[in-house]
Amino acid sequence: MSFTRRQATFLFDYSLNNHSITRVSVKKDLGILLTSDLDYHSHIEHVTYKSLKTLGFIKRFSSNFNLTYSLKNLYCLLVRPIIEYGSILWDPYTTSDSSLLEHVQRKFLNFASFAFNIHHEPHDYSPVLLHLQLSSLSDRRVLANINFLNKFTNDTINAPELLAEVNFRVPSKSSRLMAPYYVPRHTTNYGRNHPIHRMMRLTNENFSSH
Repeated sequence: MSFTRRQATFLFDYSLNNHSITRVSVKKDLGILLTSDLDYHSHIEHVTYKSLKTLGFIKRFSSNFNLTYSLKNLYCLLVRPIIEYGSILWDPYTTSDSSLLEHVQRKFLNFASFAFNIHHEPHDYSPVLLHLQLSSLSDRRVLANINFLNKFTNDTINAPELLAEVNFRVPSKSSRLMAPYYVPRHTTNYGRNHPIHRMMRLTNENFSSH
């Protein structure tokens, strides 16, 4: 498997002990689907499908056994971890991929609104989120990014290789700009979504809003 973002690539046939090594375009590593073009759309589709299947099981199970008041716990324990595992790596930067993930939670909120008799306008699930004290998945991913960056900059996680990628802002003169990190500029959304750069950018934005 070769990783590249280039349109034109040179592929070589590799062998080991005179046995040809089969080339693949998708490989799962530590639960994350990796593709040769370094795009995580396939992984997002995979976890969306898997979480919807689990949610469907919960809906059928709760209907049969009247577990209405356990719905939130079942969702948070069985469904949400599927669509959040490793998200600091593959956090989507396109609206379509983000919507795929939010679709899972909207399906749950729609079901929960009937179970708890929560009135809401069509396609507006904010009252249900408020009632269940849940956050949007995108907000949770932002928090996960910020928390992870804080952990290895505070040495809670020993990751010197990652720490070397962090650019701390050291102002040369007094400035009102209090953002703690310098984030390199990118010309593409893909580059802007570089995990470490994304974490620094989100931390800066969160820092500025307080």
